[in-house]
Amino acid sequence: MRVGAPEGMATSILANCAAELCEEHPKLELQIVAMPRTFSLSKREADIAIAVSAPTSGRLKFRKISDYTLHLYGTKEYLDTHPEVNEISDLKRIRGIGYVSDLIYDKELDYIPLVSPDIKPYLTSSSVHVQLEATLANGGVCILHDFIAKKYPQFQKVLPDEISFTRTFWYIVHEDYAKLQRIKVVSDKIIEHIRKRLKQD
Repeated sequence: MRVGAPEGMATSILANCAAELCEEHPKLELQIVAMPRTFSLSKREADIAIAVSAPTSGRLKFRKISDYTLHLYGTKEYLDTHPEVNEISDLKRIRGIGYVSDLIYDKELDYIPLVSPDIKPYLTSSSVHVQLEATLANGGVCILHDFIAKKYPQFQKVLPDEISFTRTFWYIVHEDYAKLQRIKVVSDKIIEHIRKRLKQD
């Protein structure tokens, strides 16, 4: 069975869930496709998809899994050795890290214009984990999932009251597969695991 999911979700949450599923169901063959893209269930690119936007067309069934939050982060070392940030306009004085704008596959991930149209990131990647590693390497500040950032004690939130985003993970399956027992077993486990994990954050 193939599950498509955003990269940050797949590596930080779904990988643990997949390990538990394989332990509970030894004959289960499970593929986790973690890529910065959307998945076509009608073309059978995945049996199940986790997405940050609900589908608007197609023979698909979907439901909300859970909300999650994001904030702007930098390491304490970076923030201590660069100009102080007290308001949004100060962000122009430090390096921003973010997505390559023309490769953003979902409008829900286009955060920076919502912070300020005057801010432009100067270190960009299509991969959230490249962004994460660049931030850990004191490359600048970056908008990151709270469920990812909490693993790193060196991170500090920057302007948390002014820069805060809430997004949603959605479960999506093609209606032809929705009632299959194997799909239901895997889906229920994934949804339960994600909700439990995000509730802890």
